[in-house]
Amino acid sequence: MDRHMPTPERRRPNPADAPVDYVHRTTVNLVAVIAVLVLGGCLLWILHGLDAHRKLERCLSAGRKDCATFAAQPGRLAVPRP
Repeated sequence: MDRHMPTPERRRPNPADAPVDYVHRTTVNLVAVIAVLVLGGCLLWILHGLDAHRKLERCLSAGRKDCATFAAQPGRLAVPRP
């Protein structure tokens, strides 16, 4: 063999050539969907609490004294009339 002969370059491994692990991919996607749903639920819970607090403040600023009973009722959309 001739020592001065160029050696073939090593090919870097291409990630696209690797086999796809569908079980791992499915697990990661499932965890991501669960995380998004949990974050969405937390967001709704926070928004509901902020809305209840806003309604309570509106009731108190109107000078009512029975605001706690109205703030405790779920699904109430409007502030009660004095």
